[in-house]
Amino acid sequence: MLHSTPRLFPEVKKDEIIRDLGITHPNALTTRQAAEYLSRFHGIPHAPSTLEVYRSYGKGPSYIRIGSRRIRYSLSALDNYAKGIEVKVVEVC
Repeated sequence: MLHSTPRLFPEVKKDEIIRDLGITHPNALTTRQAAEYLSRFHGIPHAPSTLEVYRSYGKGPSYIRIGSRRIRYSLSALDNYAKGIEVKVVEVC
């Protein structure tokens, strides 16, 4: 008889999380939404302040800076980060 290993996190549906977080565009997540997405979908606990610190050190998931203050993350960048892939920052003026 085969025994399956129990999962640490219950199976979650990406679409449900996206809807719960109020994400309207997959390439325009706020820092708060990005932190919550990483925590809920990937099981990687991150606070928005953690992502802010990572940005100051040039670490963490890739993001887009719009103007001088607005930061946005894409779902694909967060998924890649969760897989251990780090991507460079893109500046948009």
